Amino acid sequence: MKSLIAIAVVFASTQAMALSPRSTWSEIFKSRTAMASTNHSSYMSNIDLDNACLTETTVQTIKPVNVCVKLVAVEHKNQGEGGDYTTYDCKQYAVQQIVRPRTYQIQVCTKDVLVQEGDSKMWECVQFGMKDVTIAGTVTAEVREMNNEYSQAFNKSYTFPTCN
Repeated sequence: MKSLIAIAVVFASTQAMALSPRSTWSEIFKSRTAMASTNHSSYMSNIDLDNACLTETTVQTIKPVNVCVKLVAVEHKNQGEGGDYTTYDCKQYAVQQIVRPRTYQIQVCTKDVLVQEGDSKMWECVQFGMKDVTIAGTVTAEVREMNNEYSQAFNKSYTFPTCN
C-alpha cells in the first residue's frame, strides 16, 4: 500500500510540474526543464528572452551578462577519418550590457527553380538577397519542455518589457 501511495505522489508531482500554454511566463522561466525561443533567438544569441527588453530602436539585456570577449581558434590536425578540424575556446569573459539594433538583416531566397533529381523533384534556391527584419513588441515563442519522462512543445505569445 505504501508503494502505491509513493507512486501516486511521484506521478502527481510529475504531472503538476508540466507546463502548458496556460502557464505564466514566470512559471516557464523558473522551470528547469523548459526553454523558450523565437525566430529571433539566433540574432539575440546572448540575450535570453527572460532578460530582454526593447526600446524604440534596440533590443537589450535587462541585467548585464557574462560574454566571451576573447575567442581563440584551436586547430586539431590529423584526427583520423574526420581529418583536420577547428574548435573555439573562450579565453576571456566580461560582464556586459548587450545592446543590438531592433532591425537586422537576414539572407533569404529570392529565386528558386524546380530541379529533377532521379525520380523526385525539389526546389533549389538559385538567387539570394537580404531582407530587413524588425523584432516586434509581441512575438510568438516556442516553449520546449523536456525531462526524463516526456517532452512537449507549444507556442505562446510573449510581450517584451520596455527598457527603463
